[in-house]
Amino acid sequence: MTEINKKIVEFGIGIDRICDSCDYVNLMEYLEEIKSFAEKNNEAESDARIFYYLGTGYSTYSNYMIQSGKKHTDSEVIDIRRWSMYYFRKAWSLYKESDKNYVDFGLMILTNYANELDSAGRVIEALRIYRKILNLNESFSIARGNYGRALQFLANIVNDGGHYNDIHCYAYQAVKKAISIKDKSLHNKALEVFRKIVVNYEDMPIRDLVKES
Repeated sequence: MTEINKKIVEFGIGIDRICDSCDYVNLMEYLEEIKSFAEKNNEAESDARIFYYLGTGYSTYSNYMIQSGKKHTDSEVIDIRRWSMYYFRKAWSLYKESDKNYVDFGLMILTNYANELDSAGRVIEALRIYRKILNLNESFSIARGNYGRALQFLANIVNDGGHYNDIHCYAYQAVKKAISIKDKSLHNKALEVFRKIVVNYEDMPIRDLVKES
């Protein structure tokens, strides 16, 4: 393992640690350190992992800006989220060239990109990416569950009852399928969210909505 590769691995561990501990004060400074490192090293600048970590960090910070209750302008949040999407797209472009042996990593890049699109209200684009992921691996549970969540959002904004019921039915089936898959990459927090969605659907008075197709 080269020294640059070791440093990239360290950055991945660092991003996980900072995001998991909600250390938002130091997050942006750490992202600047990663960017500076990539700009100075050609090997790092062509490594998909670097840009995946940047996308993850910017995504985490944009969610913090929204949930913190502090005064952040819409344009500030949009700008951070745009950077997150840019870095996920960059990671995917590099992954296709050099990292085809790491299939789950590629799926995670696409999943996080789709999550960002969904968070930005670009639900139709997000659904397209989720479907692309499921075409690559129909058992990738986090993408399937988030596909269901995106469908749930879409169902709630359509204007006619027929589509409302149909889309909710598809959403329920997608999320229920996600929690039935034995996938070690599915985080416990996501699993709990998916389970609550299924329970809420199955508690609905309209039983036809949650019938299996």
